[in-house]
Formats: sequence, structure tokens, C-alpha cells
Amino acid sequence: MFSSLAVQWCGDFAAVLAEARRVLRPGGLLVFSSLCVGTLQELRDSWQEVDGFVHVNRFREFQRYQALCGASGLTPLQLERRPRTLHFADLRSLTHELKALGAHNLNPGRPGGLTGRARMLALIDAYERRRNDAGLPVTYQVVHGLLRKDS
Repeated sequence: MFSSLAVQWCGDFAAVLAEARRVLRPGGLLVFSSLCVGTLQELRDSWQEVDGFVHVNRFREFQRYQALCGASGLTPLQLERRPRTLHFADLRSLTHELKALGAHNLNPGRPGGLTGRARMLALIDAYERRRNDAGLPVTYQVVHGLLRKDS
């Protein structure tokens, strides 16, 4: 059984693990990738400088993945976090990529209504301060898990 970049959207990851344990045969594997805290941190920090509202989805802490997997009744064979940084030419390219992935802000504390021109210009200015030789960085903290059902 596998899942690629989906379980971060499940509010009850313990229930996901319990269901995996229920349906797997002995020796069966659950392989997943997910995202944890630190994902899109550059965008989160830039928005924080602009208005302090929550504009970026919150993700589970890696330690929470460790605890939930450890308590799942499955045997964790591998559980690691690897940062992956991509670079974009401009903020518009980044936001289009996020929209194409279907990443929408679902958190409480997000601002209502449309984002005005002044706030967008302030965001561009804040994010541009993070630019490096490769472009505007965006970091994904990717969790890789491999768990086995022993009996």
C-alpha cells in the first residue's frame, strides 16, 4: 500500500495508520511520502512580514509522524525527513505551481476576501529578499515512511 503526498491532508493520521494495519497482510508494507513543518517556510515567513495572517497550510511536525508511526502497531522500517528546495524565477511562477498542485489554504486564521495589490506588492518585496543565485527558493520538508505489518 502506498501514498504519495496525500496523508498530510488527513486530519487523523492515526486513523490512516490503523486502517493500513487492518487491511495489510502480515509482511505487507505501507510506503508513504508526506510533508511536515518547514514546508513552504520561505512563503510563510514572507507573508508573516506582510500581514501576520495564515496564508500557508500548516503541516504536522516530524516528531508527530514519529510518534504516530511508533504507536501504530506497524513496524517502522524507515522514517526520515529530507528537505527539497526548488527555485522559481518569480513569485507568480511559484503561486501558479502551488495552484496547479491543488494546494489551497485550508487553515483557520486565513484572511477573508481577495488579496489586494498593495499586499501582493509587499509580498513580492518580502520574498525577493530571499532570492539567491538560483532564484526564489521554496523548501519542501518531505517525510518518507516505510512501515511493515508483522502479524
